[in-house]
Amino acid sequence: MNHTKLLFLWICMLIVMILFQYVLDKNRKISKHCLIRNTIILFSIQKYTNTKQIFYLIIPFIIEFIIEYYHSKGISIDPLENKVKNMYSYFSIFWSPCMGKNDDLTEGKFDNNISKDFDDAQRDKKLELVALSGASKNVKILEVGCGNGSLLSYIKDTGADVYGITISKEQYELCKQKGLPVGLINFFDLDESHNAKYDSIICSGVIEHLPNVSNRQDIEVFYKNLFFRFQRLLNPHSTIKKIIITCIHFRDYTKLTDPWSRFNIYMLERANGGWYPTDKDCLVRSANQYFNLEYRRDITNDYYISTYHWAKKFIEKGPKTLLYQLVNSIINFVNNPYYIHIIIEKLYSWQWQFSDKNHSILWDLLKGKLQSNLHVTNSPVIHQLLVFKMK
Repeated sequence: MNHTKLLFLWICMLIVMILFQYVLDKNRKISKHCLIRNTIILFSIQKYTNTKQIFYLIIPFIIEFIIEYYHSKGISIDPLENKVKNMYSYFSIFWSPCMGKNDDLTEGKFDNNISKDFDDAQRDKKLELVALSGASKNVKILEVGCGNGSLLSYIKDTGADVYGITISKEQYELCKQKGLPVGLINFFDLDESHNAKYDSIICSGVIEHLPNVSNRQDIEVFYKNLFFRFQRLLNPHSTIKKIIITCIHFRDYTKLTDPWSRFNIYMLERANGGWYPTDKDCLVRSANQYFNLEYRRDITNDYYISTYHWAKKFIEKGPKTLLYQLVNSIINFVNNPYYIHIIIEKLYSWQWQFSDKNHSILWDLLKGKLQSNLHVTNSPVIHQLLVFKMK
């Protein structure tokens, strides 16, 4: 009788997961990680109800630890890129209502002016990227990781022939609603028809998400191969031939050995996927065979200030999307294996990476204002704007 009841409950759980997955992404399979986790939880609760033995309630934590351990070694039950998809799926539900017209997940251009309007900073950042790309009539530009299409719109307005790609179903649909030329495709799945096609490539806050735990030990090899792909996409006869990148780097990964740093790095990887370049010159070295570095600027402060504005806007406007958040949280808790990681990462680990000994975004929020002498120099990461020109 108990087995029949358990089977019935399991079938009900599976039906719920299928319905939830349709909401998240009907084109993607249910996470095996979540299926195993939810099955073990169901089994453990049923056994505990019958026996009152506390051990059964510990089993799900043991299984989850084993799955997490092997995942951290690069052995994943689910496709590793799903972490990035899950992150964007989670945020797309309520991010736009909170952020308004500037709803992308990258920094604005504040130029260390903490009193600058957030929308102005987002506009200026996009205008700078457009200018650096050489966008104008008939110039062909590829944006890798185009998000909700805000930068694509600026590029399109110049008359450039622009094309954006994303792996997020929600972002793809938002871009299509805006009438933007966009493809739902992984960068590594671009076929040969894209080779030698573009004058410029823009990657704003993207390429640090492209590696994963299976290749992080050879991260420079990964990024060298990435730049090899970039040079194949660029038109060798173009007068521009540029890649414009904004990317978070570790300042020096080898120095982040304390347990607290490792915990936060673990949360950042689990929530967002990818792996940061190991130091501020990592991408420069990786690109050297095919590209010359034309321009570089430290924009860490821009991300610090942007994060502060994001938090303020969410506190102000988040309650208006409370129902969406609640429904989305339930769905993600059941079907997203990294939902808890995302919550912890956004509550602390994201801020941790941009904070140094003198500044804390959380402390700034409690005080209600940013430090007037903001200058982040000792944070665990450095955020850089890099422009490369093909040799």
